[in-house]
Amino acid sequence: EGSAAMAAAEFLRLDERTATRTTIEGTAQAEGSGPETVVVTLDGLLDDSVRAERWTLQFEQSGESYVLTAAQWAQRCQPARGHQDFTAEPCV
Repeated sequence: EGSAAMAAAEFLRLDERTATRTTIEGTAQAEGSGPETVVVTLDGLLDDSVRAERWTLQFEQSGESYVLTAAQWAQRCQPARGHQDFTAEPCV
């Protein structure tokens, strides 16, 4: 993909997700000086236990495209179904 944000969308297959709200935030170093971090939050999931997912993805530019080099996942539970912070701990 031509940008780290587009690569993140492709990796997570955002076109197939059913979240009510999706946010994509990117942080880049000076051009060509280091990795780019993209945080994707999918909120309002149609799940009785999981309310939201957050992915923190790190990309390195390789020519005209971006290569995923690291990924972290966390979730937030629905109210009364577990933790309300983003963590990898399971929901009830």
